[in-house]
Amino acid sequence: MKIKVYWPNCSLRFSGTEFKGNDALFLECSLEEAREQLFDRLTVEQIDYCLREYDSRPKPGQSAYGIETDKICFLITKDQKVLLPEPWYFPYAGQWNAYNPFRKIKEIDLSAVNELSDIVVEVEAGDF
Repeated sequence: MKIKVYWPNCSLRFSGTEFKGNDALFLECSLEEAREQLFDRLTVEQIDYCLREYDSRPKPGQSAYGIETDKICFLITKDQKVLLPEPWYFPYAGQWNAYNPFRKIKEIDLSAVNELSDIVVEVEAGDF
């Protein structure tokens, strides 16, 4: 599992999920990691969404702007109370126009999702 970007003081509200100003980490997981550590926290609809997004990702050899696309991704808070599946391109999408709320951070590797509570986010200089 990896975290490369985060959304400080996240204001996202979607379908009853609200981050309420908590930092949202963009967690990238393998399909196996998601099944073993996160799917039990999701609804059946959210799991179906994750699998549809995973199946529709660019295949090897297709352009993905240098972004790893073989991941199932989530916005998650450090305390893990808020977890929302998102497509791999969510922080990079054109929907943000001139304001992208995500910030690039020093990459964090995790072996288990419960390590989130102990991480320290180090913002990297420069544009994202």
